[in-house]
Amino acid sequence: MKAIIIKGTGPLVQAVEIEPGLKAMQDIVGGNIEYVPFRLTAGENVTKEIPSLPNKPIHLELSGWVNEEGKLQSKPQLNIVATRVMRFLGGIHEDDIIVGPLLLTGQNGDECDSVPDEAQPVLEIVVPDILLNDLLDILSHGLNERGVK
Repeated sequence: MKAIIIKGTGPLVQAVEIEPGLKAMQDIVGGNIEYVPFRLTAGENVTKEIPSLPNKPIHLELSGWVNEEGKLQSKPQLNIVATRVMRFLGGIHEDDIIVGPLLLTGQNGDECDSVPDEAQPVLEIVVPDILLNDLLDILSHGLNERGVK
């Protein structure tokens, strides 16, 4: 089954092949899994940059999976990339965090399925854009506090 992992280090978006089933998902997130919704609509500004996709908006509705008890570990590993992306997409509250890897799978009713082919190239554009916008907001606020506009 094709899945995508968003880690706090290394490549921002990593496509992987995993065995279908609970055990493989638990191995990736490092414990019991918890569902987080992952919904994204990528507009034509994104899809026009991907030659293999039609130049029209694409709606991705994926299943996100995290370590259910990751925040309770003695030394939790904050995944700032997944946290910022999920806050932006509304998958988690503004005051919540994601610890460890975020595993994304496709949906087939109540079952996990492979992510659609368009998911990886879309996420490879959208994820860095979300992080860049966060950085620009931080820099803008910092400069404005110093009187620079």
